[in-house]
Amino acid sequence: MAAIGKLTQLEELHLNFGRFSDAGVKQLAGLSRLKRLSLSHTKLTNAAMDIVGSLTTLEALDLDHATITDAGLAEADRTLTKLADARARQRRRSATPRVAHLSALGALRQLDLYHTLRHRQRVRAAESGAAALPRSSTIAESTKRERRS
Repeated sequence: MAAIGKLTQLEELHLNFGRFSDAGVKQLAGLSRLKRLSLSHTKLTNAAMDIVGSLTTLEALDLDHATITDAGLAEADRTLTKLADARARQRRRSATPRVAHLSALGALRQLDLYHTLRHRQRVRAAESGAAALPRSSTIAESTKRERRS
């Protein structure tokens, strides 16, 4: 990871299925031009989200099948104002899933929550997401049917 962290001109990085820790993600802090980051199928925890949140040029973030909770997402969402595409399918479930904290992400146009919630919670999350993100499409159905506002 240290070698990747030295690639300061990097704009896109896919670390899917990576075997690195939250501490390893700290090596990415200097990637100030990064626009797309994929960390799907990793064992990262909420502790990594402070570094992810420091990558303020991110426009797309993929956390599919990661162990990040809603609290971890909220931590990064405060600073990722350019984020337009967020994927968090089959993430660790919270007791009460929330998407309202995403309203701070004014650039968000695509939110993929596929397979993250039980049926009734999925419907409520889609409705909440539509209200919080009026310019985005929210995918929350197990059939991947889009809900457009």
